[in-house]
Order: sequence, then C-alpha cells, then structure tokens
Amino acid sequence: MLIRHFIAFVIFPLYIFPQSKGHSIDTVKSSQLYKQLKNRQFDVSEDGKEFYHDIIKQSKAIKYQKGQLVAYENLSYYYASKNNIDSSLYYIQLFENAPDSDAKKDLSVMHYSNASITYEYNFGLKEAAYEAFLNIEQYVDKNDINKLTLWEIRKSRLLLNNNKNIEGLAILESRLKDTSDIKNTVKSNLFHSIGIAYSRSKKYDLSTAYMNKSIKIAQKEGLDDYNIYGDKIIIINNLLHQKKYQKALSLLLQLQKNATNIDRTTLDRNLATVLSKSYAGLKDYKTAKKYIEQAIANNSNYTMLPELYENLYEIYKSENNYSKMNETLLKKVAVQDSLHKKEKIYFSKYFNEKIKVAKHQKNEQKALIDVQALTILNNKQRQYISYLITALVLLIVSIVFFIKYKKTKKEIKFLKKNEKEILTNHIKVRETELLALMMDKSKKTEELSSIKTKLSVAIRKNDSSQLKSIEKSLNFFLRKSADDTLFSERLTSQYPGLTLILKNRHPELSPNDIRHCILVKLGLSLKESSNLLNVSISAIKSGRNRALKKMGLSEEKSLKEYLLEINDEVIAA
Repeated sequence: MLIRHFIAFVIFPLYIFPQSKGHSIDTVKSSQLYKQLKNRQFDVSEDGKEFYHDIIKQSKAIKYQKGQLVAYENLSYYYASKNNIDSSLYYIQLFENAPDSDAKKDLSVMHYSNASITYEYNFGLKEAAYEAFLNIEQYVDKNDINKLTLWEIRKSRLLLNNNKNIEGLAILESRLKDTSDIKNTVKSNLFHSIGIAYSRSKKYDLSTAYMNKSIKIAQKEGLDDYNIYGDKIIIINNLLHQKKYQKALSLLLQLQKNATNIDRTTLDRNLATVLSKSYAGLKDYKTAKKYIEQAIANNSNYTMLPELYENLYEIYKSENNYSKMNETLLKKVAVQDSLHKKEKIYFSKYFNEKIKVAKHQKNEQKALIDVQALTILNNKQRQYISYLITALVLLIVSIVFFIKYKKTKKEIKFLKKNEKEILTNHIKVRETELLALMMDKSKKTEELSSIKTKLSVAIRKNDSSQLKSIEKSLNFFLRKSADDTLFSERLTSQYPGLTLILKNRHPELSPNDIRHCILVKLGLSLKESSNLLNVSISAIKSGRNRALKKMGLSEEKSLKEYLLEINDEVIAA
C-alpha cells in the first residue's frame, strides 16, 4: 500500500497533471473533466468505477483522449484491487493500443509504473512487472540524477524480486560511487534499497549499516515514520538471521513502544511475526506461539501464510507436538496449492492476453496492407474508366465491366456465406474443447479428492504402507495431468504450416517434439515452458535437446533460427 500511496500522490501529479507545461484546454467541457479527474484519483469504490466509465463516455463525445486514458488507468487499478485480472489487463491494453499522441506520451510513465506494480503486487507476475517497467527508460531524463536514481532503485528492486540479486545489487553499488549530487530524500531511499539487497545476499552487517544511514537521513529530513519503521524492521530481521535474539527483541519492544504515529493495528500485525521469531530463538515457545498465531489470524497478505505456518511448525516441532505439526503442515500445503493454482491462472491469462494482442496487431497490419492494395486498385480502375469514356468502345467495355461487377458481387456473397459457416464451425469446435476441458477438470478434481481422503485416513492411522500407495497414486496423477493432449492439439492447430513442414522434413519427430519446437518459436523461456506444461525445467531442456538431435542441429540458437526460416517459408507460401 505504501507503493500505491507513492504512485497516487507523487508519480500521478507529476506525470498526469504537470503544472509547468501549461496544457491548453480546448473547451469548457474538457476543462471540467480535467478538474474532476485531478480531484478523484484511484477511487476503488463502486461509485468511483461508475465515475470513470462516465468520464470515458464524455471524453469520447468531445474527442478528449487524455480523459479516456486517465480513466483507463483508474479502471485498471480498480479491477486490480478486486483481483480481477481479466478486466485489469483489458484496460491496460486499451491504454497501450490507443493511438500515439502527446497526451499518451505524457501519461506513459504513470501507465507503465502502475502496470508494473499491478503485475507484481496484485497478480504475482514478477517478470511481466519488470518488462513493463523497462518501458519507462525512454522517458527518464538521464541528466536529472535524482529521477535517474529513483528509476534505478525501482529497477534493482524488480531484479531482486526476480531472484537476480547480483544484477540488482550491481546497479545500486554503481550509484553509490558518487552520491554528492543526490538529494537526501532520494539518498535515504537508495540506502534503504541497498540495505535490502545486502540482507538478501546474507551480508547482514553491511545491510544494517546502510539501514542506519537511511534512518539518520530520514530523521534529519523529517520523513514519514513509515520510512524509519521499515528500516528498523530490516535491521531486526538481520539480527534474527545472525541469531542475536535478545538484541532483536529489545529493539522490537522499543519500536513497539515508540512508533506512536503508525496505525496500531498495522503495527501489531507486522511486528507479530518478528516477535514470534525472537521469542522462539530465546526458547520461549509459549510466547512465540501466541504471536505467530496472532500473525496468522491478522495477516492480510495471503502469500506470507506459508512462511508463517512454517514458523509455527518449527515451534510445535520443538514442543514434540506431532498432531499439531501434521495439522500445521497440511494447512501450509493447502495454502501453497491455492497460491500455485492462482499463479498459474494469472500467468495463463497474461500469456493469452499477449497472444491476443499479437494477433490483433498482425490483423491490423494485414488490414492496412489490404486497404492500400485496394486503394491502388481503385485508382487504376478510375484511370481505365476515364480512358475508355473517350473511346468508341465505351459501350462494350462498360457491358463487360457490368458483367464482371455482377460476378464479383455473387462471389462476395458466396464468400460471406462461407465465412459465416466457417465461423459457426469454429464456435462449435471451441464449445467442444470447452466441454472436454470441463469434463477433464471434473475428473481430475474427483481423483484429487479421493487421494486427499485416503491421505487423511493414512495420516490418522499412521499407516506407512498406505502412504506409499498414496504417493504412487499422486505421482501417477501428476504424470497424467502433465499429459495435456487437448492443449497439444490446440497448439499445433494454430501453426498448421509449421507443423506440416516439420513432419515432412523430419518424420522421426514425435508430437511432443513438435510441441517443444512451437514453444521455442513463440519465444518462451525454459521457466515459462515448464509452468505452461506443468513439468520440470530439466524435462523442458531434455525435450528441446531431443528435438535438436533428431533434426541434426547443434545448439538451441540454431533451433530458433531454423524455426524462423521455416516460418518465413510458411508466410511466403
């Protein structure tokens, strides 16, 4: 929420409503819309949603693009706050597909900042967040050291969140070489960020040193207590990692007492986790258990629950409370399964949206080419007609032209009829696919429920032989789930030309080999392919290497180039 606060009250005023540029307002109506939007930013209420829809309607009526774009951003934020990825992505794409203009350029920094945060914090799409944020670089003033530093800080944090600690730390350390021209407020942010980076790299003393520097600047500049609070929490976590439990507890109790300007509910919820770790380190398991249970009960961040259950599990383990250990472990697994399922859904929808956008752009390009070709053809026809009017054979040519026109009209009518039949058949195919997916999902749910019932019985009876049998059943279920025949057929059907050429040139390729080739052609990474196919990264590597050997190619780069050549042949044909 602190990042959202920063976007709403810092980025938003700077880039959406710049005062220095003196944007001209063409009409009284657009001026009114401008003021309404400026006074009502990121309203996530139902009234706010209706307000932004009304702004879009009014802006379209007077062709006020800026009003539409700002409303798109607010609606994307609204639906993200409701965890509605479909609608949020829809309004993000509406902004990005809007015609280029000065208004769109002015709003692009705000848009990509907001999109990056939406992808990361609302939907867990960390790679998508990083890709979106990189679009801001073209708008950053490299001569303004403070804006450049803020951009580098955010970039480094995204790299850290994508487990690219070395790259993220390198950016921050490079900026640390000369901080003489950087404002203190930005410098505090820089020290805080590098403190986080060092903590993740297990350099706890360095991390603590930079957090203390950040605190010193924040106190001198009179910054928000939340900034100092965040720095101190990192310092306490560093002490816990160094097993300095008593010192960590002393700082915690002091922070709990002195943080008078921070919401007490938020403070108690956030401190409960670190308090439990401190008491557990001091072997006061009763108090530790009280705080960890409080953290679980009050935690609004669902992604933090597995770690909290793991901490509670360790406490029960220290007490030799095996029944509670099993109960806690089952809760942790249930939360992890739910998070994994949600992550797959979000990734699939994001991936499908990217494919949809790519197809839309391709169709627009094709339509533009068709229009240009038709324009050229029409111009030639006008010239021919003007020449024929002066000739005595005008009547004969006119008759021929009329006959051709009638024939063309019939052909168009015939093509439209065929097009309707094709569309109908396509809808039937999609309905059949949907039914198949629903039946498959129902069957898998039934199987998984049966396994879960058997597992609960085996745990209660402590039947090791039954657990081994359940493990075999679960492994068989996972292998069967990974074999998505319908997905493979759908994937290959989208690229019939490429599939046909591969089969003709390399008949030894299996359907699974062709599926790996198509995923390489789409540019999917090993991780993206493994998530999509529900298999390990090593299985993806083996599949690609197997296809390489069968086609007689030497390396993966050659496979990409080879598939691009085949794709060019398909397009040329």
